[in-house]
Amino acid sequence: QDYKLVKKVLLPDPYPTNPSMAGQEYMGMLSKPHYDIQDILHYFHYGGFSLVLDGLQNRWIGNNDLGRLGVAGKGGMARQLEHVLGAILVGVNVYLTPEALPDDDSVGSDDIDACGNSRSNKNGDKSTKMEKKVRQGFEAHWDWMDVIVIQLSGRKRWSIAREPTIYLSNKDQKRKPTQEEVQHNIHSAKYRDVTLCPGDVLYIPRGFIHNASTVDFDDFEAGSNGGVEKWDVCPAYSSESHSNSDGNEREIMMRQLLAGRLHGPSLHVTFGIEQSCEGTI
Repeated sequence: QDYKLVKKVLLPDPYPTNPSMAGQEYMGMLSKPHYDIQDILHYFHYGGFSLVLDGLQNRWIGNNDLGRLGVAGKGGMARQLEHVLGAILVGVNVYLTPEALPDDDSVGSDDIDACGNSRSNKNGDKSTKMEKKVRQGFEAHWDWMDVIVIQLSGRKRWSIAREPTIYLSNKDQKRKPTQEEVQHNIHSAKYRDVTLCPGDVLYIPRGFIHNASTVDFDDFEAGSNGGVEKWDVCPAYSSESHSNSDGNEREIMMRQLLAGRLHGPSLHVTFGIEQSCEGTI
């Protein structure tokens, strides 16, 4: 399958169909193998689904932003990482997540559930006002491979555990974390929250539970009361950096270019590094 449309779902509590799953997070995915572009745009903008492109290390994407990453072919970044790190395989995925819209933004509604079905309000009519949402494609989880994340455009908020669920995990040990593990590692004893901005790179070792979403960043920063940490904002886009006459001209031009990609949907690429039993980063 060339792509998939996914969104995080939270099962209600109680959940009579399967009580053991009540209150847990899952990844909801639309079941059809292919959709036309209008359907994809509808699910993306109004359903809050993320678009995922898997296995790009095996594809030629052309002369665009992703193509210039050189993810395909013997000389691509994935192949170079395999050589440098001594990895068994480096896989490349791309994730596009809609931005979190404020209450008064646009007309529409998050009126599509994780199965692609339309939802209505209690009066039977679809809402004509977009609620403030956190957009998230996946539930909190951990990967059995090391992951490098590169933010290409937009912003995304990440929460990362302080300790791994399983040290030096492998594919056979992969499982869904329990609610207790998520609560402890993401809400109680996490390492920190960090906002990735265009050009930022994040490394997540295998086995560490993590969680990523788009939020209403303007509201988030305005409501911080000056308490926003340095890793919560994009310092490269401050007006001071643009007007600093002592700054490197090439660096300033790059900052201005990336600043134009600060808003809108979040687009990031991941490199999943599959290690042998005796190797890790």
